[in-house]
Amino acid sequence: MKTKGTRTILVLTLVLVVAGIGVALVQAGWGNGGGPRGYACPRYGASGDLSREDYDKLAAARDKFLEDSRELRRELDDKHDAVQQELAKENPDRDKVRTLQRDIANLRSEIDAKRREHQREVPGIGSQSARGGRGYRAAGYCW
Repeated sequence: MKTKGTRTILVLTLVLVVAGIGVALVQAGWGNGGGPRGYACPRYGASGDLSREDYDKLAAARDKFLEDSRELRRELDDKHDAVQQELAKENPDRDKVRTLQRDIANLRSEIDAKRREHQREVPGIGSQSARGGRGYRAAGYCW
């Protein structure tokens, strides 16, 4: 009887310790790459392959892309919400839904164009070896 109770306490303690370690690691940055701004890509910042200056340039380029596309992303969210609201009605207006879907496609196109522009700009930051000797996407960049 005493052995069974001791074993249960030990198993529960082990589970709590493992859960605590998991929480500590995620809070320490393991869940987001460990670098500032949450970069999870090993070739850019988390493993130290880029110089601090290049890493900061990369972060600035990402921040610029996010700022430049912020309004488009907000509009896209608004259009998605409008479609959902229209479809939730008892008698949705199909023409309105089609128009909203066209608007969504156009906004996605604009965001994609900004993303491609950003992707063309980013490979120039850092040395070729820091990018793994490959292109932007092939290097495992996680944006």
